Amino acid sequence: METRTIQIPITGHPEDRITRRYALYFGKKLGAALLGVHAAGDRFSNPTGSSGGPGTDLFASFNADCREKGIPCRTAIRQETWDAVLKNNPLQADLTAVPYGKRFRLPGFRPEDILAPSALPLLLCPDRYIDIESMAMAYDGSDASRRVLELAVRLSEKASWPLSVLMVPDDQEQGGRWTDDAESYIDSLPINGTTIILSGPVGQALHRFVLEGSVELLMMGAHGYRMHGAGSVGSTAAWLIGKVDFPLLMIP
Repeated sequence: METRTIQIPITGHPEDRITRRYALYFGKKLGAALLGVHAAGDRFSNPTGSSGGPGTDLFASFNADCREKGIPCRTAIRQETWDAVLKNNPLQADLTAVPYGKRFRLPGFRPEDILAPSALPLLLCPDRYIDIESMAMAYDGSDASRRVLELAVRLSEKASWPLSVLMVPDDQEQGGRWTDDAESYIDSLPINGTTIILSGPVGQALHRFVLEGSVELLMMGAHGYRMHGAGSVGSTAAWLIGKVDFPLLMIP
């Protein structure tokens, strides 16, 4: 997963700091620059310490944290809404990290409206911060999930995160096919990867695996894993988006 620029919203709200910590952690791991963006079109920002609207004070904490971590950064003020920034990607970012916890979300922001096939990967950040030391991805043998597997392997290799490839098959035969397919790919690569078969409803099984502390990050395709009839994203993705309490990396 080639990630050169990670963009995050700068709203001026105290909750910005959690998203910023995730972006800083990813930036350090991946050797990526950070891009702090204030979307003035949303008109909900609360620029702490600023005197007279968005300006240098709005980005002070962002710039200071990037300097402290030794991560290159830049800032931008856009006149459109965040939805427009995400859909059109005018600043040419490779990944977007957004707050998506129970206490704070970008008003009016719905990931399912943004995750069109042409969109950016989207890191949904919960209210709490945890260092990511391992990751998992959902796999179902589809072409879409194979593409996500390739991205997951690249991310695992770059960040040195062990990768668990999670599968929730309908039966043993299907599970065997998926396992053989995934293992034939990851076993030939220089990563710490394993395949794991789970049982139960797909979304709940994936959610439970992360909550049990097995990994800190879940990565999945928004248009893969047996997803049907849930608007612009599939049913499993939509269910997990609604339950975000850990970092969730969605791949269009």
